[in-house]
Amino acid sequence: MKNVYVLIWKMWFDIRLLKGISREHFSPPPKVDSAMVMITRKKEPVIPHKDYSAFLGLAEHAFKNPQASVGLALRGIFTPPQLKRLRRALKIDHEKPVGTLREDQWGIVFQTMVQHVPRVRWPRINKRKFDRQRKSPR
Repeated sequence: MKNVYVLIWKMWFDIRLLKGISREHFSPPPKVDSAMVMITRKKEPVIPHKDYSAFLGLAEHAFKNPQASVGLALRGIFTPPQLKRLRRALKIDHEKPVGTLREDQWGIVFQTMVQHVPRVRWPRINKRKFDRQRKSPR
């Protein structure tokens, strides 16, 4: 996953690709293919709704470079010993790209931050982006 907003939505919704639709099925044909997706609200969200902006800050910080390792992407938030424990909790090696984490693993990253990182070190959201995205996936 390389898009921060897809990750954000996946914390609260299940998103399933139902069918790809070729651009040739439209008249006039658009420049890109389309898709039919099904979006359903998770019974138990990975992140509580009240934590939307805090999680968005974490995700934006980490996704500056989705190919970066988890340790590199989360540097500045977690200390080296915290990162070591976090990688153990996630059951990943130190080279795992942050963009390949699953939703449940992001839940562990967020809960670890909430429990062990002082609030002053939590990444802040980009206020302009946040205002545009105000209609959060709730």
